[in-house]
Amino acid sequence: MQFFTFSWGNNYIAIRGLLRALGHELATPGEVSLSTVQKGTQLTHPFLCYSGKIVVGQVAEQIEAGQRNFIFLSSHGAEACRCADTAGFMEMLFREKYPDFRANRLGGNHSAETLATMRQAFPGVSRRQHDAAYFIFGMKLELLYWIGRVCLRLRSLAENADEVRRLEKRMVERVDRHNHPASLFCLGLLFRWKASRIRRKQEQPGIRVGIVGGEHILSELDAIMAKIKDLAEKGVYIEWRSGFRMLARSAAYDNPLPGKEGLAYMKALSRPYLHAHSQSSETISCAHALEFANEGFDGIIHVYAMGCMPQTSLRPALQKISLDRDIPILALSIGDKFNEGGVETRLDAFIDLLRQKREQKEIGACAQPLVAG
Repeated sequence: MQFFTFSWGNNYIAIRGLLRALGHELATPGEVSLSTVQKGTQLTHPFLCYSGKIVVGQVAEQIEAGQRNFIFLSSHGAEACRCADTAGFMEMLFREKYPDFRANRLGGNHSAETLATMRQAFPGVSRRQHDAAYFIFGMKLELLYWIGRVCLRLRSLAENADEVRRLEKRMVERVDRHNHPASLFCLGLLFRWKASRIRRKQEQPGIRVGIVGGEHILSELDAIMAKIKDLAEKGVYIEWRSGFRMLARSAAYDNPLPGKEGLAYMKALSRPYLHAHSQSSETISCAHALEFANEGFDGIIHVYAMGCMPQTSLRPALQKISLDRDIPILALSIGDKFNEGGVETRLDAFIDLLRQKREQKEIGACAQPLVAG
C-alpha cells in the first residue's frame, strides 16, 4: 500500500524506511512553494505556526492530487507541538469531500503506545516487526541529520563547495535507497571517509556562528537554507544543531560527549534560563545556544516559525544568554509575509557586526600591557 506524508526537510525519507520495513511505500512529498504556503494559510487558523501551515498545505496538495492514505509520526506528550493532531484536523477538513481519505498517526509517548498505534495502522504487526521498523527509522533520521550538519560545516572549510554539494546530494539519495541496518551503517562509514577526503582551505574561517530554533523551518524552506549555505561558502563557519540530536542513543556518527545526548542533560543545562515545565522544543534550543556560548562561538542565529509558542517564549531566555555570555543573537522569525531580500540583508549585517566585535577584541588583546612573570 502507498502512503503519503509531509516532508519536514528530508525526514520523510526516514518514514519511508519504516514503511518499507513493513512492506509498504511512501510517495515523495512535493517541494514547498508559494502555493503550498497559500493553501495552508487558507485552510488553517491565523495563529497556527508557519511550520504548521506548510504541513497542512503539503498534505492538502497531495490529497487533491489523488493521495488518500496519510501517515505521520508524532507523540501527544509534552514535547509535541500543535502538528501532533494533524491527522484529526485533516480528517475534519477532507473526510466529507473525500470519504475514502484515511489518516494514521504512528508513534507515541512510550514503546507500548507506539506499538499500539502501529498495530492500529497495520493490523498484525508484531513487536519484532515494530522494533525493526523503528530501528531503521532511527538510523535513517540520524544519518540524514549527520550528513546535513557535516556538509553545512564543510561548506566553509572546503576548497571547492561543489564537492560538498555533490556529496550531500548523493549520500541523501543513498540513505533513501538502502533499507537494511548493515547497509546504513556502511553508508555512515562511507560518508565519514568521503567527507574526510574533501580538500580543506589552508586558512580557517574567522567567524563561527551557531544556529538554533525551528529545524523544520530551516530544512523545509530552501530560500532560508540557501542563504545559510551561501554564508558558509563565503567563509563563515556555521554549526547547525538540530532538535533531533536528542534522539541519538548510540550516536556513533557524531561522537558526542558522554551524557550529552539526552533531554535530561539539556534540561539541566537550561535550568537557569527556563521555567521548570518547559517543553522540549525550547529546552533543546536553549541548551544548544548555551553550548555555542560555552564553546566560544562569535554569534547565534535563532530561526523559528511565526506563531510557534515554544520558540517565541524562548526569546527572553536567549536575550538573557546574550547579555550574560556577551554573545550577539539574531532572531529570524519566518512567517507568511517574510521577505527573502530582507533576510539576506539582516544576515549580512549580523556577520559584519560579529567581524567588528572580533576585531575590537583582537585590538584590545594586543593593547594589553605585558606583565613580567
